[in-house]
Amino acid sequence: MATPMFAMICANNVNRSTEAHDHLHAAGLRVCSFGAGNKVRFPGRSRYEPHIFEFFTPYEAMYRELKSENEALFRHNGVLAMLERDILTKKAPQRWQDNSVTDLAAIDVVVCFEDRIFDIVLEDLQLRKPISFHPIHVICLDIKDTPQDAIVGGTLALNLCQRILKMKSQLRTNFIMSLKLTDGSNDKKLPNNPLWKSWDAKSTKAGPHHSIYWVKNNGAHASEDKYGNANPNPKSQYTLATKYTGDWVNNKKSGFGTQVCSNGNKYEGEWIDGKRHGKGTLWVKRHAKLRKQYTGDWAEDQHHGLGVYFYEDGGKYEGYWAGNLREGKGRMTYADGSVYEGHWVKNERSGMGTLHLTNGNYYEGYWLQDVKEGPGRFFYKNTNKVYEAEWFNDTAKCGTYHDIDSDTTSPEHFELPELELAAPEIVLNDTITRLRAQRLQDEATPSEALFSIPSDVQQQIQEAFHDIDHSRTGTIRCMDIMKVLQRIEWDILPSDEDHLSNKIESLLHEMSVIGSASGYDLRTVTVAATQMSCRNMDENIKKAESLIRIAHGRGAQIVLLQELFQHTYFPMELSSQYFQLAETLEGSGIVRGMQALAKELRVVLPISFFERYQNSYYNSVAVIDADGVILGVVRKAHISDRLGYNDKYYFAPSDAPSTVFKTRYATIGIGIGSDQWFPEAARLMAIKGAELILYPSALGSNQYDPSFDPRDQWQRVMQGHSAANMIPIIASNRVGTEHSDGVQVTFCGSSFITGQTGELLKIADRESEGVLVEVFHLEKLHIRRASWGLLRDRRPALYNQLATRDGN
Repeated sequence: MATPMFAMICANNVNRSTEAHDHLHAAGLRVCSFGAGNKVRFPGRSRYEPHIFEFFTPYEAMYRELKSENEALFRHNGVLAMLERDILTKKAPQRWQDNSVTDLAAIDVVVCFEDRIFDIVLEDLQLRKPISFHPIHVICLDIKDTPQDAIVGGTLALNLCQRILKMKSQLRTNFIMSLKLTDGSNDKKLPNNPLWKSWDAKSTKAGPHHSIYWVKNNGAHASEDKYGNANPNPKSQYTLATKYTGDWVNNKKSGFGTQVCSNGNKYEGEWIDGKRHGKGTLWVKRHAKLRKQYTGDWAEDQHHGLGVYFYEDGGKYEGYWAGNLREGKGRMTYADGSVYEGHWVKNERSGMGTLHLTNGNYYEGYWLQDVKEGPGRFFYKNTNKVYEAEWFNDTAKCGTYHDIDSDTTSPEHFELPELELAAPEIVLNDTITRLRAQRLQDEATPSEALFSIPSDVQQQIQEAFHDIDHSRTGTIRCMDIMKVLQRIEWDILPSDEDHLSNKIESLLHEMSVIGSASGYDLRTVTVAATQMSCRNMDENIKKAESLIRIAHGRGAQIVLLQELFQHTYFPMELSSQYFQLAETLEGSGIVRGMQALAKELRVVLPISFFERYQNSYYNSVAVIDADGVILGVVRKAHISDRLGYNDKYYFAPSDAPSTVFKTRYATIGIGIGSDQWFPEAARLMAIKGAELILYPSALGSNQYDPSFDPRDQWQRVMQGHSAANMIPIIASNRVGTEHSDGVQVTFCGSSFITGQTGELLKIADRESEGVLVEVFHLEKLHIRRASWGLLRDRRPALYNQLATRDGN
């Protein structure tokens, strides 16, 4: 019998298989090596940016390219050293699946360096058309894909193959892990259950089991006996590593079970596929005693859902978790006895929350990244006072200090000195506005007064405010605004209620001119763009609500979420099951929930959702005003169709032209996803009076063309819309990598807000979740847009051919 041919196989044919190839070749054995993956992949700057080559690309060409791109990085992570070895071993990486059956006839033994590769090779062999009775023996050595482990794996593979050579006379007949390729002429087929499979099935753990133990080699060797004499047969010492008692499915812990680790920690609860998943409790061993650390929901071995965590210092958190981090609503009791109840984002207090101190004082208001940020009230127990202020980086910058029960005050308390401030509420509001503008680094100046009130009426207004402000706190109740209007004989009829807000605005605006020489710009709007990664629907909705609350805490009045934020981006896959996700506008749970949130926070929310209308399906946005009322629905007009974006399978295009919505704070236009690429839609929204244009997006690149990065072009095209129409653009995109049906899309984040001329005012990074906030002075934008005359100087009659596809 001739010397056997050995084949070494890993994923990429650049590390484990080539290291083993080198070992066997140096020992004089016949050897070849392959990879079984789709592409040759090398680690890059992050896990989201691998470097990918095709199989059969010469190692030398890979080496030159990676070295020229970033020699320090690829020298540090060992890639260049691997390629230097590979260049001396063979010319280029080869793919196992590209071998013909004739090529396989020359191979006797296959060594796979990973369970997954072992399965791929077996499946490939079973699916091939047989031509002979030649057996191929397939063996698995599970070796980690690191340079150090590859060296160990190469040595093990050499030892194994040398042992096989000693028994080569039996190699063709007696080997358990073998598959026979039979002669197709007599139509013999592989047995459905080879011997090794039946043996393996007998050893598979399934159903409830008594305790199963794992042991580990501690590396020690008993080279001497207890008397100091040499031990001729030293043995490795083994210690107990883990003990598990419970249910199994297909050799994995699944169901209910208890696991005790070598360090004494204990978990009791539910499992799925070998991971803690479901309800469970974790105890940790401290000072020879078990102490409960966490009890609640788990997902993928992490705290996820509703749970209680007990801290070593005596603190306790009760609330929601996501990926081992406090996320959503929760209650934290600190070791000193103080208690925080409210919202959390990535383990930090962010959003609306209340902190109760041990002395009875408490703070109620907004937080950002664990500090007080935005509007909030601090209550003093001993004095029965409250300080209502605007907070910045945990410090109150400006506010009012008054009795907690100031609504039932009497005139004799807290009289102001003879020198009085006219309209103190307006002065305070002006200060708050300036503080928020400073926080957001806004340099715009307020516009001039838009209203004119005679001097005698101005005097009446001052007196009316003076009379109503009984407690001299510098504030009056909103309901008393009506008394001021009646005092100056602005009677409001029921039919005139729609104009009430305009009259109040004109009143307050004129009062600001009296109280502040700089005036008060009532046409200011604060907008926010959010971005986040998406997993399951419940988590996505909680995360979206949290981001909205954070944006509101930073003063935002209009908050934009990304496209189809409820779900992972299901159009990556063609599957009829996803039509079940569609909802009618009236029956949409997410729209109803966001209506309540918009009304609570008094913010405008354009909410993306998968809409079913009669027998059609749309990618839609429900525009919810600050009072929770739906102003209308926008449907995506331009439907893309490319790898990873099978939108045409799910969504019908809108037949309605682009439109705008007059919200409480500004007139907005909305384009969805690929609508962002079309300047015609942006121009139409501008003509119809849009003051802001919003684009919820889901933009990324797939694994088949990682060199194509659409981010910069995506930003530039919308910057062009902004500059051409002199309208700010707000764009929100998702982050993270999502997988479906073999397709992987990495979303590029980079949400942004432009100024009026297309300049980038705020931009997020590619990977982080968060909120961008910007303030715009709409009247100033309007005047500047009018002065340029871009909309005035249009010649629509010359553009008729734009209504055709070919210009004819």
